[in-house]
Amino acid sequence: ATESFVLQPLVGLLECEPLANERPLWRDYWSEGELCIFTGDTGAGKTLLALNLARELATGDEVIAPSKVLYVGHEYDKRGFVERFGKPNETAAGNFFFAVFNHGQSGLYSNYAVFKDWLLEGLVKLLDKTQATVLIFDQPDRLQLSNMQWIDFLNVVEVLRREQKLSVLLVVNTRTRNTARPVELYHTYKHQFTTPFADCVVAICRSHQYPQQRYIKHLKCKNRMWELSGRVSVFEILEDRETHHLSLEFMEHGKEHTLLPRSKEKERRDKVMTAEAFRREGVSFRKIGELMDLPESTIRSWVGSIDKENPFERPDRGSRWYPGMTSKNESTYNINEHPVALAEQEAKGYFDDDGNFVEGRRGDASSEITPPPPDESINTPYLYVPDGEQNCDGLLRPVSEEVGEKSDGFLVGGINVRIRQR
Repeated sequence: ATESFVLQPLVGLLECEPLANERPLWRDYWSEGELCIFTGDTGAGKTLLALNLARELATGDEVIAPSKVLYVGHEYDKRGFVERFGKPNETAAGNFFFAVFNHGQSGLYSNYAVFKDWLLEGLVKLLDKTQATVLIFDQPDRLQLSNMQWIDFLNVVEVLRREQKLSVLLVVNTRTRNTARPVELYHTYKHQFTTPFADCVVAICRSHQYPQQRYIKHLKCKNRMWELSGRVSVFEILEDRETHHLSLEFMEHGKEHTLLPRSKEKERRDKVMTAEAFRREGVSFRKIGELMDLPESTIRSWVGSIDKENPFERPDRGSRWYPGMTSKNESTYNINEHPVALAEQEAKGYFDDDGNFVEGRRGDASSEITPPPPDESINTPYLYVPDGEQNCDGLLRPVSEEVGEKSDGFLVGGINVRIRQR
C-alpha cells in the first residue's frame, strides 16, 4: 500500500533552486515551471496574445533557447489562425504543435466512464508524442465542465506540471462584470476553484482611450513581487498590411482608472451641468446643441426650466426646480436628498437630538435672525435680515443692509444690498 501523504523535511524543502535562476517565459508575469491563468473578456485578445507568446517561445531568441510548445484549443479556421499566429520560421514550425478536441470520436463516450481518466490519458499521450515543455490550454471553459469536473481538470494539470516539469498557461474567460469597474481576482472563471491552483493570474482588458489598445493587469503572484499597485502594462494591437498578421506591441505603463469607460450616469450628469452653465450664460438652445453635438430637444428637456432672472424657479409651473431635475423625472425626483434642498433646510432650521426638524436657530426662542455680536477689533460692515423679509426662498435669501439715507446700495446677483456703517 502507498502512503497517503509524502513527508518532506525542512532541509529538503530548502534545497530547491533559487527563484532568480528560473527562466522567465513572458516578461515578469510567467516563469518556467509555473501555472499561469490568463483571463479576460470575450474579444479582448487573449488568444491573440497566447498564440504570439507560443510563437515566440517556439522560436526563441538570443537569451532564451527555443521550447517545444503544445497548444490545445478548439478548432480554428485557417485564416483566423494565420492572422493571429503569423508566418512561422523553420524553428517555430518544428517546435509548435497544435491540438484540437476530437468531438464525438474520443474515448470519453466509449472507453472511459470518468472524465478525469479520459483527460489525463489524452494529455499524457500528447506530451509523449511532442516532448513539449510548455502547455498552453486555450479556453477549457468551453467544455462546459461541472464544478467537480473542473477541479479534476485542474488536478490533472497540476500533476502533469509537477511530474513532467511543465510550464502551463490556461486561457479562460472572465465572469459577467461591469467593465466600467476595475477587473479583480474574483472575476476569473470559477475563481474559487481556479485561483488556488495558480502561481500567477493575469488579466487582459480593453482600453477605452483607443479601440486598438489593451492593458494587462497582474492579479496574483505567488513566487515574486509584481509591479506597483495600480500600474498596468498598456499594449497596442498592430496589423501588418501585407500579411494581415496581428501582433501586440508594448507601449507604456499606466493607471487602470484612466483606461476604464466613464459611467453613463456620471457622463450624463456632467453633460447636464455643462448645458446648465451654457444656458445661464445666455446661450441659445440651438447653439448649446451644436456645441455639445446633441439635439436641441434634449437640451430643452434638460435645462428648459432655467430662467435668467431666477435660475431656480420654473416660470411655466411655478414649482421649485433643482439642478438635475428634468420633465421626465420630475414626478419621481426626490428633492429632499438634493444638496441644494439640504442646504436650504439647514438655513431655515436644524435637527434636534431626536431627529426632528425645528425651524430657527439652535438655542433661539424664535426663528428671528439676530445680527452677530460686534467685533471691536475689526471695524467692518455686518449682514443682517431686517423684519418683514424673513419669508424668502432658500439660498436666494434677500439680505439687505442699511447705509446712509442718500445711498441706494448695489445689486449682488439680482439682490439689492445696502451697507450700514457701524
